Amino acid sequence: MTANATDAASERPYDIFISYSRADAAKALQLRDLLVARGHHVFFDAEGIDAGAEFPDVIDRAVKGAKVVLGCWTPAAIQRRWVRIESRIGLDRGSLVAIGLERMEPEKLPAEFYNVNVLDLSSFDGKETHPSWQRVLAAIDRRMTRGAAGEPPAG
Repeated sequence: MTANATDAASERPYDIFISYSRADAAKALQLRDLLVARGHHVFFDAEGIDAGAEFPDVIDRAVKGAKVVLGCWTPAAIQRRWVRIESRIGLDRGSLVAIGLERMEPEKLPAEFYNVNVLDLSSFDGKETHPSWQRVLAAIDRRMTRGAAGEPPAG
């Protein structure tokens, strides 16, 4: 890939922004690999922020420009400031797909996310055919289609 091709790819809006806690990085990376294998342009902060870049600015542009925000939640992760900010932006824009990497009890979610349907991926085995992963992919596809059609976010 040439430098110009790399620059063009980094300027292209992301299909999917993955929001996760560092403690869940291995699981989030597994999801990123599956999404990239499907041809999606995915923002994963460990790879999407150049040395010397100010990460709040990069994250702000990436999360607001992405068609889908994949919120990788655990009871601990949803308490993290950046996971909440990124998920809130996705919710406000109608682009949030919330997944529970661990079992999530709705009554323990922060009030702002109390009515969000969280897809349970606690038993996900990493296989593309897993029923819960298929539900996540369907939700992503719906948001991608809506974004491609230029429809305003649901809300």
